[in-house]
Amino acid sequence: MQSKQNIKDLLFTFIKRKNKKIKIFDVNTNFIENEIIDSIGFLELILYIEDHYKIEIDFGDLDPSEYTSINNLSNIIYKTSK
Repeated sequence: MQSKQNIKDLLFTFIKRKNKKIKIFDVNTNFIENEIIDSIGFLELILYIEDHYKIEIDFGDLDPSEYTSINNLSNIIYKTSK
């Protein structure tokens, strides 16, 4: 089990690779509304997370705001991978 900080670091790295133009954003920045990643990039991020952590994220039980920031998404990953 990885720590929440390791999960956040992994998400930051993935997002920065997808959008090299991005300069500054933090763990609470909504990466969809702020156009840090687009919808395809978001799907790629989710597929990467599910593959990397061997989990399945069930969006049916989640509010969209729960998975559009690194902080919230890392919490979901942490809870799901326990």
